[in-house]
Amino acid sequence: MLGAGLDVFEQEPIERGHPFTTLTNMVLTPHIGGGTVEAMHNVLDKACRHINHFHQHGSFYDEKDIVNLSALTLKDQ
Repeated sequence: MLGAGLDVFEQEPIERGHPFTTLTNMVLTPHIGGGTVEAMHNVLDKACRHINHFHQHGSFYDEKDIVNLSALTLKDQ
């Protein structure tokens, strides 16, 4: 492998002394990739698509994007 950039790890924070921390061809960031301007624009764009699609069709644009779809279901109380 020539190199890699990792932002998410199985266990966070990554352990001190983890083998990845010694590699000079790796960039490790502490789970902050989602905070970039580009990422925020993508989230806003996708949220607007979902809202518009739901308003027009009664369903979400792409349900695989919904983490907990059952939580959005209206239930009799």
